[in-house]
Amino acid sequence: MNQLAHVLPPREAPPRCLIVGLMPPQLLAASLTGNLLSRTQYPLTVERDSEVLARGTIEDTGAGLSVQLSNREGAAVLTLHNALPADATWALGKLVQRYTD
Repeated sequence: MNQLAHVLPPREAPPRCLIVGLMPPQLLAASLTGNLLSRTQYPLTVERDSEVLARGTIEDTGAGLSVQLSNREGAAVLTLHNALPADATWALGKLVQRYTD
């Protein structure tokens, strides 16, 4: 494997948004995690009725998906490092479901 790939910072990409109530939570999460470019970091927000409930980043590290999301008060609501895509999808779906209830 190319060692230079470990030195390069991730590429920045356009922001992504999960809109609570747009579709079932797991489907919404899968629509996000299934469309990420490798070694790319995306700003991410979770919104309901134009209100930001959580913000942070999601990144395909090449070794898995890393997600860091904090609520409006700055408390961490989801932290994953190099998770399998299925695990990241499940965790994001559960977070969206929590905001739906």
